[in-house]
Amino acid sequence: MRDDQFVESSNEKMRAEVVRGRLPGLDGIRGLAILVVLVHNVSYFNEPADSIAIKLLRVALGGGWVGVQLFFVLSGFLITGILLDTKRDAHYFRSFYLRRILRIFPLYYLTLVGAFVVLPHVMDLGDWGARARHVQIWYWTYLMNWTDPFLGTLPGLSHFWSLAIEEQFYLVWPFVILTLSTDRLMRLCGLLVASAFVTRLVMVWCAAPVEAIYNFTITRWDALACGAAIAVAMRQPGRYANLQLLLRRAALPLTVALLLVVVVDRGMSWSAPMMQTVGYSIVAVLCGWLIVVATDPALPFKWVRRATAAPVLRFLGKYSYGMYVVHWPIHRLGQVYLTGWVIAGSASMRPIRLLAYVAANLILSTAAAVAVFHLVERHFLAMKDRWAKRD
Repeated sequence: MRDDQFVESSNEKMRAEVVRGRLPGLDGIRGLAILVVLVHNVSYFNEPADSIAIKLLRVALGGGWVGVQLFFVLSGFLITGILLDTKRDAHYFRSFYLRRILRIFPLYYLTLVGAFVVLPHVMDLGDWGARARHVQIWYWTYLMNWTDPFLGTLPGLSHFWSLAIEEQFYLVWPFVILTLSTDRLMRLCGLLVASAFVTRLVMVWCAAPVEAIYNFTITRWDALACGAAIAVAMRQPGRYANLQLLLRRAALPLTVALLLVVVVDRGMSWSAPMMQTVGYSIVAVLCGWLIVVATDPALPFKWVRRATAAPVLRFLGKYSYGMYVVHWPIHRLGQVYLTGWVIAGSASMRPIRLLAYVAANLILSTAAAVAVFHLVERHFLAMKDRWAKRD
């Protein structure tokens, strides 16, 4: 066998591992996403922006919402791949839904029980408790992403909107995969990408609440569709080659376009008009390109693959779900008890204190996620092979 044939054969084997979701880079991408999201979310304080350091820190941390977009693209990629690979299984629906339930529900509903059932009996929650009684139904039913922009969020649980989008995707997508041919599935992915952009454009034009544009499933499913399209293409070598070439050629122009959006919006805020229209779409495509680069050994970006396979990112990726669930309640407590300390002091000390707070939250959230994984999650995950065994 010639050297080039051997290399191509090795690449095809590696791509087969990608298709089965076994490359460490995928866990690393998940770890990168949770790191970016957590640092972004827990940096919100009403500190005076009276120094260059604070202003630069605001700009740097303000774009961390792209981690959620990366989560959506990765979910579309992995879930679509799982469904395509099990499409002919006798227990296709039962296996998929049970495995998702065992992975997502225990920690999520344990958190809701603690917030809505236990806490009201042990302490006075004041206005939070009164609001929770009126809106908690939307949290129990994974519909808060549609209602929070109008009814208001619950501090400490407001980040659950993204989990709602994912659960709505999990509910519908198995039927889509089973019903459509590969060609129609690719066309649907393209339609979803286009429709999300048009919907956001119309909502911005009509001055819809920025939270609605950010939270609605119909405005964010372009990211899920980008990941899904890559998963479909990876199972068809010819189609994948075309998609990979398209993404490769588009990566630099899209990066430049994103920088222009940042300049126009004077930052990378999730609520800025340009970002909420074209920006979300650009970020979704670039996140898709990152997944391709991080998993395809035929592409000349070895440093990306080494970085995403780093042990620290893989570690964070393993516990990312727990970190996402617990980091915001921890931050809420931090806001209650430590806001005065973070924003106090000289202009030169506030950036240091803010960074120290972010680091502390990262450590606490990681420790809590590891604890709940071993105390709660792993016991339910162990049931997957007994209750939801794949054919």
